[in-house]
Amino acid sequence: MKRWMVLPLLLLVAANADARGHGVAAPYPLLLAAEVKGGDLVYPSVAGDFLVYSQRDQHGFAVTRVLAEQPEREGLVLRSSKRHGAIRRGVALADGAIGYVCNRMGPISAWKRWSNSDLHQLVINGGNFIGGLVPIHLAANRTGTVWAVDTYLNRERRSRYLDTFANVNLEPELLGQNWRIYWSDADHWKVGYKATERGTRNKFDHPALFVQRDGVITMIRNAFDATLSADGNTVVFVREQNGNFDLWMQNLASGALTRLTSNRFGDFEPALSPDGKKVAFVSNRDSKGSVRHTMIYVLDLESGAITQVTDSARAVDGGPTWNGNHRILFHSNRDPHQPQRSTEKQWRIWEVQL
Repeated sequence: MKRWMVLPLLLLVAANADARGHGVAAPYPLLLAAEVKGGDLVYPSVAGDFLVYSQRDQHGFAVTRVLAEQPEREGLVLRSSKRHGAIRRGVALADGAIGYVCNRMGPISAWKRWSNSDLHQLVINGGNFIGGLVPIHLAANRTGTVWAVDTYLNRERRSRYLDTFANVNLEPELLGQNWRIYWSDADHWKVGYKATERGTRNKFDHPALFVQRDGVITMIRNAFDATLSADGNTVVFVREQNGNFDLWMQNLASGALTRLTSNRFGDFEPALSPDGKKVAFVSNRDSKGSVRHTMIYVLDLESGAITQVTDSARAVDGGPTWNGNHRILFHSNRDPHQPQRSTEKQWRIWEVQL
């Protein structure tokens, strides 16, 4: 049985009226790339010929790898055999290897499943099986020579995260908005709708980002949600200051630090393009800070220009990844029958063509 259902036709989104009813099409056409009956697909990751995504279904959490250009075919599924186990946070590598986070050894730790065998290698935790860093978000460059994880330094927050990691009943909104676990006003889905305007106090301690490169682990304070360049020399991440989330870029060779965005609302979940020239990211800047209405944007690193590439009346778009330099995959709760006007409590993977 095929796990994916693919719509073969482009949905020319809102051809007669856009999300605001002004008679203008959305910024770029959308393709419904994948869905699974009765389940959620979130946080796609593409490298080389491979697409990896995280899935929640009646069996729990899993990570699946398929061919990026043939997503309708059966893929390799990584699923925990441990009771109350979970495998999440899938990362694609160009040779077909898969990065992931699981709780098979004590709390949770980050692993790589080799491309050509069923060998699994512990990454970035320095050989500590008990999961000393408790990785939240996992990232790697396309060859897997550089890895990055962020983690809580606060013991209470870490314990709460461990309690929810394998919770298959996790609220759908939180499943598709990982960034909210770093923010005290958005940590609980029922009360997480306050705009993240500048000046709002975050009651949580800042997380730290750890980058493993050439056998050395480097810590970047107040940093999370990292994406790495293809060569592993550059990392783009999110930093929170005074209740405001913006994107920053760190050169790991020279140490140069650059602020990429400055907005009164939130910019999250960056993804560097394969050529390193653009950053796709998620923001609520055009929904007055609503966490229930986020869209995908692209930042040109040379010019600094920011382009909005998805739009809708209500949808939550998140987790962008590049498939080449002109296509972006992301997850969304859009209704496939009315993608510009209606949403469902289910996450599917969509593609926007630039």
